[in-house]
Amino acid sequence: MRTICIYLLLLTLSALAFGADNPINSRQNQAAPAKMAYPQTDDYTFIRRLMLDTTGTLPNPNRVSQFVNDQNPNKRARLIDEALASDAFNNRWTAFFDEMFSNQTLFDPGAKSRNEFHKLLREGVINDTGWDETARKILTYSGPILNEKSSFVFWQTQIMDSEFRLDQLDDQVAYITDTFLGVQTRCISCHNGKYHLEGINEDLVTRKRSEFWGMAAFLASTAIFIDEAAIEAAEESESEVDYFQVLQWIDTDAADFNPESGYIEGQEDYFNNGEYVAQSSGGEGMRPARAGGVIQPVYMFTGETPAPGETRREALARIVTADRQFARNMVNRIWAHYFGEGFVNPVNGFDLARLNNVSSAAINAKPQPYDSELMETITDEFIASGYKLRPIMRTMLNSKLYQLDYENLADPGTAKIWPYWGGNRRVRRLESEAIVDALYTVTGVDPHMMVTGLLDEGFKSSTWQLPGSIEPNPYAFYDEETGTQLGNPADYGIEDTEDFMERQYLTMDLLRLFGRGSRIDLIPRNNRTNIQTALGMMNGDINNWLVLGGFDENNPYIEQLAGQHQSGQKTTDQVIDELYLRVLIRQPDAIERAAASSYIGGNSERVFDLLWALVNLPEFLYR
Repeated sequence: MRTICIYLLLLTLSALAFGADNPINSRQNQAAPAKMAYPQTDDYTFIRRLMLDTTGTLPNPNRVSQFVNDQNPNKRARLIDEALASDAFNNRWTAFFDEMFSNQTLFDPGAKSRNEFHKLLREGVINDTGWDETARKILTYSGPILNEKSSFVFWQTQIMDSEFRLDQLDDQVAYITDTFLGVQTRCISCHNGKYHLEGINEDLVTRKRSEFWGMAAFLASTAIFIDEAAIEAAEESESEVDYFQVLQWIDTDAADFNPESGYIEGQEDYFNNGEYVAQSSGGEGMRPARAGGVIQPVYMFTGETPAPGETRREALARIVTADRQFARNMVNRIWAHYFGEGFVNPVNGFDLARLNNVSSAAINAKPQPYDSELMETITDEFIASGYKLRPIMRTMLNSKLYQLDYENLADPGTAKIWPYWGGNRRVRRLESEAIVDALYTVTGVDPHMMVTGLLDEGFKSSTWQLPGSIEPNPYAFYDEETGTQLGNPADYGIEDTEDFMERQYLTMDLLRLFGRGSRIDLIPRNNRTNIQTALGMMNGDINNWLVLGGFDENNPYIEQLAGQHQSGQKTTDQVIDELYLRVLIRQPDAIERAAASSYIGGNSERVFDLLWALVNLPEFLYR
């Protein structure tokens, strides 16, 4: 009977759930009729939307109350600055780049390559380093592959995926244009664009496979190099040679490269003295045979070539980051994050022949971006800021469009002017990390997460801090291959190792349930709710937490709240208000309050049920 009552409560609540100088505002004012109304969302909705979008976490209930009661007319701008300056922002946006580059470890057991790339990305976010500077660090890194803040992991996937060197180089170029430019060039790595890409990408229709080879030629001098001197030094000291420690990622056209100090690993037959020689036969690699001879490095989109004194990779990094499409791509990705879809979708689907009305008209095509003028205006701002993320985010977040009450538009014409908001596209399910963090937050349970290779950093408190999709690691204190212990759990305050491992598995299972995906297994992220996630929320481990307690110390927050209700310290209305604010970041309306109050009555055990009902509302899972 009690279960039936809980479900009835859930069904009842579910039915009820559902600046002048800002360039976005200026664009809005130009496009909109004078009398069209653009209602702004209420403070509760705004703070929840802002914090989940910008930090991936729920706001603290006390901070919510403080914000809502604040009478300062600039309080939203101040809250935006607070969110952008928070460490939670650093966690969320480092994770953004980890995912953008599919940061993962494929070969080193200690995950050092993944962790060092993560540190490089995080340093850029924390310091608001210009995106162009961070990109150049990624594209030009040379040195030991397991070095501090090495970006070798950026290159490793293509090396591991193919044994044929020309395919490796082609894959790396396609990856660079995809991530840094938002342009998918993989098609023309196999054939010319003409007769293949009409109606798909008009710019690539005009491109030839030989132009793609010119891009790959920028990378032809890169190689994995075995440092024989390091091997000899280890042997002389009778130390065990760590194979991974002697591998280097190098440019053979660098002035300081000494070919006598070692040898190129695994690609001697195809290295061709650092040249891209477009000669291959059928069956060599995964692409059609090549016939083009020695290819010189030429940037496909502008015709630029290396300058005197540059390595080829240095030239590519310089040219790519100076390309306006480099800035436009990042603006589009950030816009897509905050508004649900980009000016161009998918974000790596740019057609450079259809960027605006003029270029599109020249080929009798429709412009690709929803609003090319606004996209270019924000791109100008991004470049002028030194390619910094926070200034353009601040512009977006302070806009009327971002703060729009899209559920209560006074004029349906609004959706026609701002298609990003039409059809409730702005409503999206939270990412798996945001959901799991929110569950830990509202239940008051500490997940005690540990990461492979990062024991020295201690526990992680947010799933956004996890650098890879195989974390947290239940065996973080052990080398799974050798069985040796890497650290003592007791040194970290872990008294019950079994309980610790259970927590790690639970977090991993929850992240998997909500669609985090797997970079290693090439399983993409899935932010859609399905029957599996719904049943998991209602009947799985989450139900065990909320209704039965969960873990040895039980559910600390809800146990305390139920106890306060039972002892009379808090009334039923106070309990309801507190739970709504904590879980949904708002106050209950009169009908919701009446339903919840009638259900709980004087039964303190039903406080657990209300929490269960609230986290099972669509409102909890969506923003």
